[in-house]
Amino acid sequence: MKKFNRLSKKQWGIILAVIVCLVIVMGVIVIRHKSQKTAAKQINYAVVKLQHQVPLTLMGKVQASQTQRLQNPAGKVTNVAVKNGENVSQGQTLLTTYNQTAQDSLNDQQQEIAKLQRSLNSTNTQVKNLQQQLAQLSSSDDNYSDLKQQLTEAQNSAADTQAELTEAQQKKQKTAQKVTGTLTAPFAGTITVNYLANGTPSLQLQGNGMQAVGEVSEYSYKKLTSGTKLKIKAVATKVKTDSQVSFLSTTAASDSQKNDAKYQFTASISGNFIDGQTLKISVPQAGIRVPSAAIYHGKVFVVKGRQVSEVVTISGKKASGFTIVKTGLQAGQKIVNNPDHNLKVGSRVDNDD
Repeated sequence: MKKFNRLSKKQWGIILAVIVCLVIVMGVIVIRHKSQKTAAKQINYAVVKLQHQVPLTLMGKVQASQTQRLQNPAGKVTNVAVKNGENVSQGQTLLTTYNQTAQDSLNDQQQEIAKLQRSLNSTNTQVKNLQQQLAQLSSSDDNYSDLKQQLTEAQNSAADTQAELTEAQQKKQKTAQKVTGTLTAPFAGTITVNYLANGTPSLQLQGNGMQAVGEVSEYSYKKLTSGTKLKIKAVATKVKTDSQVSFLSTTAASDSQKNDAKYQFTASISGNFIDGQTLKISVPQAGIRVPSAAIYHGKVFVVKGRQVSEVVTISGKKASGFTIVKTGLQAGQKIVNNPDHNLKVGSRVDNDD
């Protein structure tokens, strides 16, 4: 007590000033702590609804699934049985031809057949006469052996002539089929009739079936395989259909550019599509898009009603401000878009969603 009494007024002033400063500092710390708690309680959490990954979008055209330029039979066209643009059925006669060269060959073959037939008739008559002569002789007669030899030679000659005649008749039958030619439709579709400079008709058949034809870049090639599901829409008419890849080329298309090879793919389509129409082809991609801002230390906070119902640990591939997640989340779920350390299961989330 004596020591305190000995303090001068100046020393007492310093001590009081230090005490006041300490009180002020403690007050500031308490006020700041209360302010932080209040601020934490007043955070407005934004909520976002999860969506599927953006589909790969490609462009394409409508084409006939079958197109074939037909080959006319040999000869001169004598009749075109269809009109340009006509729809034909499989096996329907399209045109007929007449082959003068084949007809000339047929005439020659007919003459040869007639010649062989005469020769055969003569030989058969000879065989009959020799048989009759031998019938009147005994095997011991002097000229029996000679007649027997002549009969054998005549019979052999007749057999050879018959073989030649049979072969000639078969050739004649094949040649006769070439005189008049008939072109028929190999499948059902629409026929196009064009005429060459010499007046000869040229026919092209386009099948009734339609297909979507498009190209995919080498950078997206792995996103397509045979059987990949597609959503197809005609740009002009908005006609839609679902399909799947039926063919994916492994050879680069002719319009490929340097450092950007393209590969053709096809998919069958049905509906009110028109040949040549421009198509928008969407390829659905697996996975859910999670905004990067919604991920807090590898976790997202699922919201149900007005509170956090679940905390899910996620992993996936990062792409343009999002992480693509393939398990643990579903499209349509809601998550906190601006999470922090205060959130946990049961935390109330007051939002305007």
